[in-house]
Amino acid sequence: NKAEIVIVDNNSNDTTREVVKEYHNRPTPLWLLSNPVQGIAPTRKMGMDAVLAHHNENDPSSHRFIVMADGDTMYPPHWLDIIYNKFVGTDADMVTGIYTYPKWIDEQIYATTDIKDFFGRLSLLAYFLMKNKLSNLPTIGANSAIEVEAYTAVDGINKDLPKGSDHDLGLKVGRKNGKIDLISAAVITSPRRALGAIVEGIDFAITNINWRNFGIIFFSLILI
Repeated sequence: NKAEIVIVDNNSNDTTREVVKEYHNRPTPLWLLSNPVQGIAPTRKMGMDAVLAHHNENDPSSHRFIVMADGDTMYPPHWLDIIYNKFVGTDADMVTGIYTYPKWIDEQIYATTDIKDFFGRLSLLAYFLMKNKLSNLPTIGANSAIEVEAYTAVDGINKDLPKGSDHDLGLKVGRKNGKIDLISAAVITSPRRALGAIVEGIDFAITNINWRNFGIIFFSLILI
């Protein structure tokens, strides 16, 4: 009952709007917005700004957290509870977590390369690096949230970015000396990210390594 769901339809040609309307009378409040401007950044901004406006109009003195979620991602039970408790239990301005892929992707990789649980292990590696401050915390649109005051302080999402508006939001929070914390929940997301990682030879586990901390640890080991 503490949550509201905002769905922004961005010129879809499927039954998104009809499906949302079927769930309109459920206990959790559900909003449906339509954004005619094509693109993930302006669409994400429309949804997040709508939450901010609703907050300022109805209960500006309370704490409210804007959670980003992608339509091609599956979320674990108690995901919102984990996010909420992290905010309440810390002084974080923003939180983020990791993502993994459907098991069939690793099964296909194993069948052709004999490499077992490739992306599953990569996700665990990413979490280990982030938890131990050996990797920076990239704020991904599939698994991140921000407190409304922090969102306001950085002027929200940059709607003009062709991609990476979710990462950019975290960078702006960091430049304002905001605190970004890690949540334990992993989400299962679209194969498109896995395919992109394979083609480009990168993934968030590797590309966000904090080389300064790595260097300090390496130097300390040498001294030992």
